[in-house]
Amino acid sequence: MNTDEIMRWHEGNLRRYEKKHGIVIDREVLLLKLMEETGEFAQALLILEDKCRVSKRIDKETAQVCVAEELGDVLGTVLSLAVEMKIDVFEELRKKSLEKGKVFLEKDIP
Repeated sequence: MNTDEIMRWHEGNLRRYEKKHGIVIDREVLLLKLMEETGEFAQALLILEDKCRVSKRIDKETAQVCVAEELGDVLGTVLSLAVEMKIDVFEELRKKSLEKGKVFLEKDIP
């Protein structure tokens, strides 16, 4: 699956979510969802690192799965914002990060 397909699939998923729950997903909703998902990711990471209340502690394998799921939710919400704002987030990632990293790596390779 290429990046265009990912974005089309994700946009379809957003529209299904809107219909299923009877809401309009706009920038405000997505910003609030991003904050919510980021908080859930932070909580899962605290649990993984045993930096939470004793009553919330779970085994490491389950905690790692939870962290992965929550990070996926954060990424999904970022992709939703990109769809809503008509931003090619993969192109922006390439321009901002990957090209800089490529220059860095090429400098260090003998």
